[in-house]
Amino acid sequence: MAEQLKVTDSQLTKFYICDTSVDLGDAAKIKTALTSAKRIAYLEDLGDFTKTRKTNEYECIDEDATAVSQGAISYSETELKLFYAAGQNNGVKELTEMFNKKLRKQFIIVGSDEPATGANKNPTYITGEFINTKTGISIAKDNVVRVPITIKITRLDDIIEAKGA
Repeated sequence: MAEQLKVTDSQLTKFYICDTSVDLGDAAKIKTALTSAKRIAYLEDLGDFTKTRKTNEYECIDEDATAVSQGAISYSETELKLFYAAGQNNGVKELTEMFNKKLRKQFIIVGSDEPATGANKNPTYITGEFINTKTGISIAKDNVVRVPITIKITRLDDIIEAKGA
């Protein structure tokens, strides 16, 4: 019998930001960082956090031969979509301040696969660094007010897998 496909649900994934000086080197350090990190709440979507390598292809004129080299890494832009309500402490102020002051921050994505609490247990963590390249407000007919924030990933670390589930 084939092995059953396992997936991680995106619902209940959480997004936090912290200063670039905070050490996010392993799961234990991330757990510590989360105690003072700012949660960006009431997100409709997080989007794609990706990195790609540019490639160069070299072709010979006198032979049917090619070679491909891998170049530098580039990172994606993604749009965070937040719901807006006056006085709601969901991170809109912090993200707007990032844009206005040209600040860099680190992000911590906490997966929905959080195991029962324990010293040696953690959910999936995705960390990296970003800048805010677009901020504003979106008001559409027959809809709710949203704050679309476009971020440019400037570093994307390897995934730290859930442990102890």
